[in-house]
Amino acid sequence: MSTDRRFEVQEAWQVARALTRSVYELTTSASFTAKGKMKRQMQRASTALLTNIAEGFQSRSTTSSRQFLGRAESAAGELREQLFAALDGECLTEGEFQGLQEQCAKCRVQISEYVEYLKNYSRPASGIAPSLRP
Repeated sequence: MSTDRRFEVQEAWQVARALTRSVYELTTSASFTAKGKMKRQMQRASTALLTNIAEGFQSRSTTSSRQFLGRAESAAGELREQLFAALDGECLTEGEFQGLQEQCAKCRVQISEYVEYLKNYSRPASGIAPSLRP
């Protein structure tokens, strides 16, 4: 587990950033032209994933961090579902779908691992939660 709490250096955030970039690239393609609502939902979910990871790592308390990271996991799940809809709607190729699904899964595992770390973190004698800031 990295001791650096800046969100920019966290692998989960970097994976989510690449995923968000891929989602925006794909949803601006011709196959999404008539699918405005799906396009906006996918962009919103990928952005929520990225933003909530950043907020989770920048949060000052473990409770707050866990809440933001839980929202990030939910956004990843929402995006995974939307990818199925995009595949079924023939907006994505099977290869694009698989690649994005793998990125979502990797991101979710990384978030889950960090949440588990926070759950198991033993509080100092003062009872104050660890700061997630550098």
